[in-house]
Amino acid sequence: MNILKILLSGFAIFILLIVIVVGVFVATFDANEYKQDMSELVKQETGRELVFKGDVGLTLYPSLGMKLGSMSFSNAAGFGDKPMLAVKNASVSVDVLSLFSFSPQIAELVMDGLSVNLQTNKQGKTNWDDLVVDTDDKQKQPADDKAVVDETDTSIDLAGAFGGLAITDVNLLWSDAKAGVEYQVNIISLLTGKITADKPFPIQLSMAIKSLNEFSSTIELKSDVLFTGEKLTLSSLLLESTAQGELVPVDQLLLKVAGDVGFSLDTNQLSIAGFNTSIKTTGGVLESSQTTLAGEIGFDLNQQQLTIAVLDIQAELQGESVPNGKMNTAISASKLDLQLNKRAVALDDLVLALNDNQFKGYVKVRDYEQPDVEFKLKAERFDVDALMGVAATEPENVPTQDDAPAEDVQIQLPMELLRSLKLDGKLEVGTLIAQGLTINNILINMSANKGLVKID
Repeated sequence: MNILKILLSGFAIFILLIVIVVGVFVATFDANEYKQDMSELVKQETGRELVFKGDVGLTLYPSLGMKLGSMSFSNAAGFGDKPMLAVKNASVSVDVLSLFSFSPQIAELVMDGLSVNLQTNKQGKTNWDDLVVDTDDKQKQPADDKAVVDETDTSIDLAGAFGGLAITDVNLLWSDAKAGVEYQVNIISLLTGKITADKPFPIQLSMAIKSLNEFSSTIELKSDVLFTGEKLTLSSLLLESTAQGELVPVDQLLLKVAGDVGFSLDTNQLSIAGFNTSIKTTGGVLESSQTTLAGEIGFDLNQQQLTIAVLDIQAELQGESVPNGKMNTAISASKLDLQLNKRAVALDDLVLALNDNQFKGYVKVRDYEQPDVEFKLKAERFDVDALMGVAATEPENVPTQDDAPAEDVQIQLPMELLRSLKLDGKLEVGTLIAQGLTINNILINMSANKGLVKID
């Protein structure tokens, strides 16, 4: 019993000493005293200036962490006075007790006012060249024959959680004087919930992209993210984006994408359930347009095969260049099968609609580089006059002998395309209305092979 009391007393004294030492360390340690040493070390290794404009805070218990005030990292010589890297404040910490259980609980990473300035001059030199180790120099270093590579996996699986990200006001500038381009990326906010293994967490992203006066774009993204190590899932994904500028062929474009995205790392397969996209445009060739696309998407990266089940595309076009000023078009199919490696595409149970006119059938393209096309389309009624906004007119006056003969029109045929085209098609129209004429029961068979084209 006396020995047990002595051991317990010794253990208690030992714990007390640790508490006293840690307490004294926390009370007396000042991370700001080491800022000058850090600045001198960076100056010695890189030749750049690391300037601290704010205080550095350090905590040891119950969380081990650091809070960094304003800081800047100078630019390379010849690239101006603007810092290459600057941040207003940042902080992160981890629960000390969670480290002993190999389940680290890291607090939220907070970063505000980060600026990154990347430049390339007219000679092609970048402002980070001096920070990168030359791979040629590394290859010239003599190999150590005695070095032994231990390929034994000594990693430790850590189970824990990450408090998330709270990143605001991040500005990235990419300027290439040689190529004459400049891009600005502003991450307004990047926020996530608590990130835990095998559990979904929310993510929100708001950012803007700009390229001189060529284009500007905004992006808003929301989703619930789940990563299991074998599969990445984005549930309830909602992406909204706007774009305008000289590189955009319209005055303004608005894009919305929604769906549930899944990507398997084992099989390299991408799936999008409930995929729905809306594209609205104003200005340009058309006064306005609105296009929607929906379907169930699957993409096999290994086989390079894209499949869209229950494909539905709807478009509404308005403008002076559109017949009648307005046109509604639609394409639907039970399945679209695109094989990129074989350059082949197939549309089954195809329905093509132009206003009130509707064609049904199928289209198969076995090779779209050396066109090999098979199709069959049928329409009960096709009113060209109504579609084009042409009213029925009286026959034009028959030219007399006194009228000057019209000049011959030379038509340049695409001979290379006709020689390479392989075609097998059938077109049926129950009733065709064109130029005031009504034609019934039209059947056209088309074939082409090795430059021989037949139309019956």
